[in-house]
Amino acid sequence: MGNRYRNEQKYLLNKSDVAILKMRLDAMMEKDPHVRDGTSYLIRSVYFDDPNNSCLHEKEDGVFFPKKVENQNI
Repeated sequence: MGNRYRNEQKYLLNKSDVAILKMRLDAMMEKDPHVRDGTSYLIRSVYFDDPNNSCLHEKEDGVFFPKKVENQNI
């Protein structure tokens, strides 16, 4: 299956930038199958993984148990 990476970052964009970016991305990327209304969905949790993507592989194998990470005031 090869290496897969996921990285999310947040940016402030104006409406015209959003339209241009959406048009460019629609032409080259597959849409997330979890989007139901065509625009977005609520994210309730954030998970962090190690450089080997151990949590991702455990989840794909059906043995994913989220590990609690204490707030380190990062």
